[in-house]
Amino acid sequence: MRYLLLGLATVLCLTDATAQHYNTWLRTTLQVPINDKWETSGEIQGRRQNSFAHTNPLSEHLLYSYRHWVNYEHSESIRFSISPFAYYRSYKAIIDESDRMLKPTTEYRFTVAMAMQHSLYKTLYVTDRTALAYRMFEDRENLARLRNRLGLRYDLKSHWSFDLYHELFLNANSLPHSYFDHERLGMFAAYKFSNHFSMQVGYIHITRMHEAMEELREESNIVMNLSYCLEKHHHKTPIKD
Repeated sequence: MRYLLLGLATVLCLTDATAQHYNTWLRTTLQVPINDKWETSGEIQGRRQNSFAHTNPLSEHLLYSYRHWVNYEHSESIRFSISPFAYYRSYKAIIDESDRMLKPTTEYRFTVAMAMQHSLYKTLYVTDRTALAYRMFEDRENLARLRNRLGLRYDLKSHWSFDLYHELFLNANSLPHSYFDHERLGMFAAYKFSNHFSMQVGYIHITRMHEAMEELREESNIVMNLSYCLEKHHHKTPIKD
C-alpha cells in the first residue's frame, strides 16, 4: 500500500505547473461476471475542475456520468465491448469568469470497442484499444467520435500493474475548426487488494481543441478508479482498461 501512496505522490509532483487547467477524476465500477466469457458492468464517474480565480482542482463541477458495459472476452488477447447506454452531464471548462454561469450539457452515448494485448516478455504487454462512440446532445449537433489508445502494461507479481499510454480522439464529423478532438498521455499504477477489489491512480495530460477558438488547451488530470467485482473468474493475463 505504501508503494501506491508513493506513486500517487509522484503523480502529483508530475502535474505540470504551466498547464492551463487542473482537474480531478473519480470513477467507480461494479463488475458482474456472467461466465468465463461474458461480463456486465456499471460505471459512475465524477469530475471536478479549478475555478477562474485559482488552481484548486476540486473547486467546480466538470462532469457526472453513468455508463453500462457488456464485455465479451474472446480470448486472453482480445475483448469486445458494447455500451448500449451512457448518460453524461458536463460543464464547460472554466477559462473565463463568465464560464461559471453557463448551463451544463446533457449527452447520451452509444459505444462499441475492441481491446487487445500482446505479450512482449513475460508480464510486459503492448495494449491497444479502439472505440467508436455516437454522442447525442440535447443542445447541439450529434457527433461520432473515434478513439484509439496504444500503450504498455507491466504486471508485477499478482497485485501490481503499471500502464503508460497515448490515446487519440477524432471526430467523424468536423467541429468548427478541426476533426481533432483531443489526445491523452497517461500513466497509471494499479493495486489489487483482493479478487474482488482494486484501485488505480494516475495522471493524464490532455491537449484539447477549444471549440470556440482556433487553439489548443492543455489540461492536467489526477485520476482515481475504484473497481469491485462480485465474483472473479480467473484468467492468466486479463485485459485491463
